[in-house]
Amino acid sequence: MPSIDDIFPDKWLKASHLIAADGRRPIVAVTIRGAGIEKLHNPKTNNKEDRLVVEFEGKDKRLILNKTQAQAIAAIAGTKDYTKWRGARLMVQAGIAPNKMDTILILAPTPTPTQGDPNPGVNPEGKTPTPTPTPHQEDHDPGAGSHDPNPEDDNPFA
Repeated sequence: MPSIDDIFPDKWLKASHLIAADGRRPIVAVTIRGAGIEKLHNPKTNNKEDRLVVEFEGKDKRLILNKTQAQAIAAIAGTKDYTKWRGARLMVQAGIAPNKMDTILILAPTPTPTQGDPNPGVNPEGKTPTPTPTPHQEDHDPGAGSHDPNPEDDNPFA
């Protein structure tokens, strides 16, 4: 079906881009292509403000980070220096923030079992690793909460 979204596509990743037509919230593996500071318009203050933005390899939408998301990526990448995040692998998923708005969760990648591993998915301490979502969203981006109930495919971000 033709849509104005075909003519005016979003350039920023929103939680709604990560929600499938049937409401599922799949986890999407991504690799950071780059991160940097951009001056973006803040509709609340009507001023341009510095914001940290990441882009992902093979994806056309970039993500404006809030503080919680930036801290999660820093923990996964092993550095707070965002200029060194290139190549960091992580997962993103639509989630629900404490304020009940849709948000984007940043998750640590699940380790892949090595060939011949007798206990795939179990780390040396005997615990099964699970991705941990960011605990809360302190600086929720209001634009990230929109939900398109009829996306054209299961994962337009893919």
